[in-house]
Amino acid sequence: MAKRVEQIRGPFDPQGQPNFDSQNSVYLGVFAWNLAGGGAPTIAVMEDPERRRDYWQWPAASHLIKEADRIGCEFQVPFGRWLGHGGITEYNENTLDFLTVAAGLAPLTSNILLPSTAHIGYQHHPVQFAKWGAAIDHMSDGRWGLNIVAGWIRDEVEMFGETFMDHDLRYDVCDEFVTFMKHCWYADEPFDFEGDYFTGKDIWVTPKPSRKPRPVLVNAGYSPAGMDFATKHCDWLFAANPSGDPQDLGDVANRAKEQAEKYNRQVRVMSFCYCIWEETDEKAEILLAEQQGMMDELATSWHLYRGLDQPGTKTGASFSLPLGGETATLKQAVGAENFVRYGLGIAGRQIVGGYDSVAEHIRMLHTDYGQEGQLFCWLDPLRGIHQLEDHIIPRLRKMGLRK
Repeated sequence: MAKRVEQIRGPFDPQGQPNFDSQNSVYLGVFAWNLAGGGAPTIAVMEDPERRRDYWQWPAASHLIKEADRIGCEFQVPFGRWLGHGGITEYNENTLDFLTVAAGLAPLTSNILLPSTAHIGYQHHPVQFAKWGAAIDHMSDGRWGLNIVAGWIRDEVEMFGETFMDHDLRYDVCDEFVTFMKHCWYADEPFDFEGDYFTGKDIWVTPKPSRKPRPVLVNAGYSPAGMDFATKHCDWLFAANPSGDPQDLGDVANRAKEQAEKYNRQVRVMSFCYCIWEETDEKAEILLAEQQGMMDELATSWHLYRGLDQPGTKTGASFSLPLGGETATLKQAVGAENFVRYGLGIAGRQIVGGYDSVAEHIRMLHTDYGQEGQLFCWLDPLRGIHQLEDHIIPRLRKMGLRK
């Protein structure tokens, strides 16, 4: 008879955290490459849809990640979306699944990490992800990882027939889910699990992960509940920058470090960025103004509205205008500058400038604000990868940040 495990909440890493060290001081990666328009809800994508909107299609997407792997990027992170946001550009309406792409990329790449995304509470079970993940980790020689998402969009949750829970409760579910999943990877004999949200009997998962003692786990929550979860269970924290103030990124890094130390763990922080890079600052600023003037405001409104529509708030009643195809009131409510910043780059850090300025910007985020890495998305991702290889990485090498 299998023995019931006693611990159903974290922190739980009885064999320690996995090693994911690079020879480089700053880690680099590609973000939101797997869905239509990526992080750019701008009508500028329609000027060349094949390169700017529809690069999510497998021939282009797999080529993009192979190029990122070839030039030495440590990360690629698909953006986990189940429903798109519409608008003129059909923003994020088409998307490659973020679990199966990791399996597809495993034989095509050599070094880059291949994290998937799990939306906890979408009727997934920890044993499923333990099994799926360990298999992909085996196929990729230890390069799989998992981005844990609590689930923050009401109509996606309801698509799975679930009730949209309060924010902090979602993270409690995540805590139990990940503890259960880790038991599956660590266990050397079958076990029973009886939690508040998940149960199972005679549980046994093989193969065990190839990366020891387990795959790399990441999270993007930095609310008090999100930060507590991340520092209990994860190895990396992905930080947004909706205010545009880099000090906010520094504060997230400091809070993550301090909170992780309380649990005798280490959590690294990486920010994701929307990039407009050109030969000079002036050219980059012109392109930024053009993209801002071509915002797909309906798609941006839908995205922002879904993020604001949370249990316990009145945003569902206050911001219903996207249903009627209008965006003015929502844009006014959050402010035009915040509206555009949220749109171009999914509330990430914007890095706009000439190549010298961009390299200095990356150095600043690393040295001054504790960002150990950057995930990039661009209007034209393939061009962005080539700019990264030809212009940015050489400058980072001169700064001693890349080998």
